[in-house]
Amino acid sequence: MGVALERFSLCFQLVAASRDKKVCFSLNMDAMAKSPAKVTLRQLTLSEVFLKRKSSIKLEKPTLLNEISFEISSSDSEPESTCNNGEGVLEPTKTSRPIHESKRKQSCSTPTSSKKRNNIIIKQDVCITPKIVSNQTSMRKSPISSPSKNNSVKQLKAKEGKQLQVKQLKAFMDLFERVEKNMHLRNLLQNCSVLNRFKTLTTEQQYVVMKLFVWKKQWYNIYKFCNKAKIEFDENLDKLHLFSNLQSAGFLDSATIFLFYAEYLSDDLNELLNQMDVSQIKEILNQLRIIPVARKKMQLIATVLTATRRQSTIGVKTLKDRVLSEIHKKLGDAYQIRPDICDAFNKLYVLATFTEFYSDIQDYFRRFDLIFPTAPIESYPVFHSILSFERYAEALKIKTDLESHLVGYHKNNKISVIYSIATDAYAKLRDVSMRNEPVHESAPHLNKFTSKYVYCKILSDCCQKLFTKARGKPSEVKQWLQYLIETFPNSTKLGGWYHLLIWINMRHLDRMFYRTSAEFLIEALDKKKPLFLEKDVFKLEELGRKLLKPTTKYQLHQLHHDTLVRLISRTSKISHIPEKQIDAKCIRSNNSGRKRTYFLRSDGETTAVSVEDVALEHYKDCGYPAGSHCEGSLIKALLILYFWDIIYNPEIVVRGSFISKWQSAPLDFFTRYFYENRKGAIDMRLMQIETVFSHEELINFGINNYQQHSHKCCSVIFKRVDGRVMDIIKDVSLVEILITVIGRKVLSKIFERLIKNLYQFFSGMPDLLIWNIDQKIHKFVEVKGEGDKLAPNQTLWLLYLHEIGASVEVCWVHSMGSKRKIIQRGNQNEGDVSDNDSD
Repeated sequence: MGVALERFSLCFQLVAASRDKKVCFSLNMDAMAKSPAKVTLRQLTLSEVFLKRKSSIKLEKPTLLNEISFEISSSDSEPESTCNNGEGVLEPTKTSRPIHESKRKQSCSTPTSSKKRNNIIIKQDVCITPKIVSNQTSMRKSPISSPSKNNSVKQLKAKEGKQLQVKQLKAFMDLFERVEKNMHLRNLLQNCSVLNRFKTLTTEQQYVVMKLFVWKKQWYNIYKFCNKAKIEFDENLDKLHLFSNLQSAGFLDSATIFLFYAEYLSDDLNELLNQMDVSQIKEILNQLRIIPVARKKMQLIATVLTATRRQSTIGVKTLKDRVLSEIHKKLGDAYQIRPDICDAFNKLYVLATFTEFYSDIQDYFRRFDLIFPTAPIESYPVFHSILSFERYAEALKIKTDLESHLVGYHKNNKISVIYSIATDAYAKLRDVSMRNEPVHESAPHLNKFTSKYVYCKILSDCCQKLFTKARGKPSEVKQWLQYLIETFPNSTKLGGWYHLLIWINMRHLDRMFYRTSAEFLIEALDKKKPLFLEKDVFKLEELGRKLLKPTTKYQLHQLHHDTLVRLISRTSKISHIPEKQIDAKCIRSNNSGRKRTYFLRSDGETTAVSVEDVALEHYKDCGYPAGSHCEGSLIKALLILYFWDIIYNPEIVVRGSFISKWQSAPLDFFTRYFYENRKGAIDMRLMQIETVFSHEELINFGINNYQQHSHKCCSVIFKRVDGRVMDIIKDVSLVEILITVIGRKVLSKIFERLIKNLYQFFSGMPDLLIWNIDQKIHKFVEVKGEGDKLAPNQTLWLLYLHEIGASVEVCWVHSMGSKRKIIQRGNQNEGDVSDNDSD
């Protein structure tokens, strides 16, 4: 291909790549000479061509050029040219005079007119001035062609990439230090040789192994992996040599050219295609003579998989063999972390972080630099033996796997996977229960760090997803629930298990067992009610009211009817809670479970907002100019400030409450034992907040604690990775405002409900907290959109706040012109409407 350049000033830049190296050239035609020169480039791939006039033109598709000729003009009387020798080193062609070494040095020493790019010196006055590359660098030539730069991945600057690399590696190495400094944890690691060998690796090698452990466990191409991980290597370090050394050290597995079919044929073809770029999949389709119609990656993969199911092509190879061969050519030699290394790192991570375990290790990296509260650390043996720890780590791994499948399980058709996990957990739970493993009698809150507790939670979570008749396994769930009720009679989940068991008998079995449902409900309310959470009692009584309503399908036995009437209390109805109805414009969506988007118009601009924002704007016009959509987080932040010295008090000794300096709360914080272990100090503080402290003392106490502790991590308390008080209460003046508008008596009653039963009442507080500081008034508002209803814990919080004298309200937001709104306007009794809405 030839390009003729006429006599005018034109800058032409060619970026060409050989099989292993990329070479850049810049040709400047400001000075035109009489005789043109011809430059021949062999075995190059054209990546980008820019014609710099007023605009630039980019050729997206690479073109293979066997020989490219350009006629150019040089400022010298003797033209010069270069060619590629096939090893990444540019040499002068035989038809032209070699470039003089003195001219080369002179051109490279000009700082104002030369640039260095990919081992090539680009000088604006000379046609082509390549930099000589040493043969030492070109000796380690990879047998895999280096892939082109992926523009979809954001590239970090060298300094930023190095800083990120050092920071993450420091956080990962900190896991080793945590375990080594604790004698009990150190003795639980059996495979310490792996960890010791990891410490002997270089920094670059450690970072590569760490990334392969953190990421999805699969095969990775070297160049794509380094590009995606933003790994910064030294200039003289060969990537292929680094990975091969890690393989020799026993940290990585490799799929070489000779072992490709043995390693890859056992893997899923879909998984291999997912590791490739869209452009690479399109090239495979072109090889199969299939025109790619789709644009999305998943659709292209489906097209390839459909093609592989056809008959074999003419010859020995099938279409699947051809696809595998093309995948190997494009992926090249692939590496993955060895399973034994991954297992050793998993156990290390669990040991170092089990007090505040995050299934995603990226959350650990994000909170590594946070400051934790100061508390006395106790050396307490949480795990009784190596076997008990390994069983706990295995159960925790299954729980993490379950959590990944629970995300969108209906849409992704993962019911069968969840059922398989539940069946496995049920079998292992029965096996663990028969062993009678030792428990922590002096520190019962530490029993949650046992495999029995984890399997119980796994099975309970699976029951919540599999109980329906349409998509689940109600008969199996019924059997599992009965086993959980018998095996864990003192669990806080006991009321929820009874509720689900009764509901399955009423609605989801092939034959409805209303008599059995009534017997289970009577047993629960008559004998087990003191063990239930308040929200579970509320839900069970709602089921009882449904059973008491006679229908054409069934009629309850009179004895069961009279017993249920006696057991079900006449609780306060939600109908007497004040309500408000407002209208707003919204976009209707056919997707179930997704919140609607509403619109607000202000100053001629339309903004898309949530239903809570619509209510906030409405209450601004109703005398509440300030407020927050906090769902109780402001109240919880105040609770931490006013009970900080009790939560982290070194004088209050509770066995097994603080066993690591990286804890954001005592280990018994979300248990029923927290209040029992600190009853005297908590009751005294509640009295001080309500009556003893003066108004100024109360405000100063909160402000002082805010200034001293608001920057410290409270992630477990706020259920956030980087939760701190200063992230919730962003200005210290808000402490005084909240105490003034809510009132100390109401605030002390809210604190009492939370601090005594935080595990029970942590969720369910109203969405909005709004106030008027001038009038010293406040209001808790629960916001509901169309088709929404109050949950049991929300109803209980509204009733409690109303009883202690707080201002509460339920705000129903409807779309303009909706059918439901028209029906409500026709009803004169507003209380009846609210009852229908809440059902």
